[in-house]
Amino acid sequence: MVDYPQKQQQELVQSERNFRQLADAMPQIVWTARPDGWLDYYNQKWFDYTGMTFSQTQGWGWASVLHPDDLQQCLEAWMHSVKTGENYEVEYRLKETSDNIYRWHLSRAVPVRDAHGTVLKWFGTSTDIQNCKLAEQKLAHLLSREQMARRDAEQAGMTLLQLNQAQRNFISVISHEFRATLTSIQGFSALMRDEDFDSSEIKEYANDIHTDALRLHRMIDNLLDLEKIQSGKMELVPEAVDLNALLEDAVEHIRRTSLWHTFSFQGDDRLPLIEADHDKLMQVIMNLLSNAVKYSPHGGDIQVQCTLEDSEVHVSVHDEGMGIPPDLLDQVFIPYSRIHSATTQYIQGTGLGLPIVRQIVEMHGGKVWVESELDHGSCFHFTLPLHLQATISPDKETSGTMEESSAIESPAQPLALSEPASENTAAPTLPS
Repeated sequence: MVDYPQKQQQELVQSERNFRQLADAMPQIVWTARPDGWLDYYNQKWFDYTGMTFSQTQGWGWASVLHPDDLQQCLEAWMHSVKTGENYEVEYRLKETSDNIYRWHLSRAVPVRDAHGTVLKWFGTSTDIQNCKLAEQKLAHLLSREQMARRDAEQAGMTLLQLNQAQRNFISVISHEFRATLTSIQGFSALMRDEDFDSSEIKEYANDIHTDALRLHRMIDNLLDLEKIQSGKMELVPEAVDLNALLEDAVEHIRRTSLWHTFSFQGDDRLPLIEADHDKLMQVIMNLLSNAVKYSPHGGDIQVQCTLEDSEVHVSVHDEGMGIPPDLLDQVFIPYSRIHSATTQYIQGTGLGLPIVRQIVEMHGGKVWVESELDHGSCFHFTLPLHLQATISPDKETSGTMEESSAIESPAQPLALSEPASENTAAPTLPS
């Protein structure tokens, strides 16, 4: 006769043995807990991973190997499941004993209930998802970069459209400027050809033709300079420059050509010779002065100031003209752009002068900006770093006229425009 209680006991022991063997063979951490949440079993994977004993991690001892940042949410989720009997699922980081680092795990547990629905036991697993987390973060990073690239492409598309529109506007403006100037030259030359004038009248008309021809020459030079800048082919030819003398020379030249304005120049005797491209700097200051004259149609005072400030030279050109609207200040240094308004539509210009000013100043290592108040005038500033200080002696002959400039006997190599280095953005790593 069979002893059923003894047989059931043997079957229970065998079932327990089978469960442990199966759990120890699994690559996941397996654990069980009492209905009150007290952990009472771990498979061998747990001990191999944590390096801890059962007595150290039974009950609530497992919390000691969780990442501090994950502990609170893990405890709250576990207590909620124990209280409500709902399935448990949470992600957290567990410290691995072999390399003392935290790895992400997905922990799940389900309750075993009796016929009345009372929880008898909790069976749980913890699965290493570190590689999945890394893949998710890499994917998120790639998606972010893809979105940024798409956004940049959209912005570039808009910028390209705006540039194309600006170039179309520029072509229209430059065509008008060339036609107007050529018409003037043709008109004066036709008068000189067809009419009898005395020598003084011929000289007057010849002077007008010469002025218009110079204007055409400047427009062509500006076009060529902008093309060199944009293609990275513009170079600086440095020489020792007396900036005070250069500025004074430019002011005297513009004074002779503008009868409606008064000019003043204030230099700085402390300023040393600087090593720079004399002709390019003259182009900068002449563009700024011409701009001040052009946008001060009713005359006024134009002030040029040069001061030594710490490690740089500061040059400013201030006028009493019409000023620039605040929302258009950022546009004045953009190639092909011009400020269009009722007060500026009859002012001649191509929109190339100020962009060239900015590029030349920046090639020298300086910066340029503008301050303006509508109807009260504008002040254009640029700075040059003092590390450009010339290394030749002060008694060496230096350039000082508009017509020609003398270079140093052994000039430095030309300075080429260069592209800024790009910044590499590293992919984010999993926190530990």
